[in-house]
Amino acid sequence: VFPAERKGYTAFVVDFNPTAKLDDKSPLASDGLYSIHIARSADLSQGMTLTFRMAGDKVRVGKVLGANEGVGSAGEEIGLAAVGTAATLPNGMRLWIGPISDPFMGNCAGLVRQDAAVDAGKFDPTVYDGKRDFFIGKAVGSIVVEVPDAMLGKDVHVFATSARHLGDTWVQVNRMANPLSPPLLPRGDIALFLLMMRRPPRSTLFPYTTLSRSIARRHDEATPK
Repeated sequence: VFPAERKGYTAFVVDFNPTAKLDDKSPLASDGLYSIHIARSADLSQGMTLTFRMAGDKVRVGKVLGANEGVGSAGEEIGLAAVGTAATLPNGMRLWIGPISDPFMGNCAGLVRQDAAVDAGKFDPTVYDGKRDFFIGKAVGSIVVEVPDAMLGKDVHVFATSARHLGDTWVQVNRMANPLSPPLLPRGDIALFLLMMRRPPRSTLFPYTTLSRSIARRHDEATPK
């Protein structure tokens, strides 16, 4: 969540689909539904959800009344956007959707060596030597949306989800808010990882699952007018 370049707007950025390619015309899965949930309060009782899904060679943008509705809720269509081209919707939102180089970085080989050392009951300070970045050359599908502040509350809490249509039902695949939370889980506990990804936010198991807009608000107030 960032203060947008345009005064009176807030920018939301989320990356999906780590299998995307930089030359993809369809950076989002054809059977996927991608959502940015924007709540006015921490209990998610009020707000809206912006949804995105491929519609041929364009992206269908939807709006759901509610920040935490059921999985698969696509909402009312509010516009179509071409991939890789900035678009302005009738309600004043501006967005860009397309493939980008993965902004993340990480020495996955070092992480594997660290896990092996832990399993052996050893401490090896050299496991991350070599500085090998696993994410070089990889891409993701990115969604960038500028929302007028007039459509937002004073306090905004944000999380994102992705879902896929399997058979006759929608299945939530991922839920994101606090960055890089899966590595905080017990190593190798795939069941716990999947449980976190598929549960709604504010659950008793994972209560800290929204990213507050207060960071952007403080930054905006500190910026000289």
